Amino acid sequence: MSLLMVVLETAVSMFIVTLLAYGLYLYSVKVTKSFSRKTREKVLIYACGEDITEKEALLADRHLFTTIWNEVFKPLYDSLRGKVHTGILNDWFFWMFLALIIAYTIIIVLGGVSG
Repeated sequence: MSLLMVVLETAVSMFIVTLLAYGLYLYSVKVTKSFSRKTREKVLIYACGEDITEKEALLADRHLFTTIWNEVFKPLYDSLRGKVHTGILNDWFFWMFLALIIAYTIIIVLGGVSG
């Protein structure tokens, strides 16, 4: 009988804690809605009193390779995206799995990795 009481007390305490956590979550959602309102000033880039474009604000060293890829290979990317991209994650997994199988096959055919 005492084991049943312990289980019931534990279940009730877990329920109360869950209700408190859910209440805090609802309160935080209510409070943070005022912060998430988009205003014109939130989307503008401000740098020392100058209005600059998003492209000018990019850091060259951090985005160097992605910028080169976006600018040089943009026509290729756009054509591939229009013809091949389906938006289904399973398609991407299939192509990555296929590339992995091809890479393993090439490694095995060439004699493997010497160790």
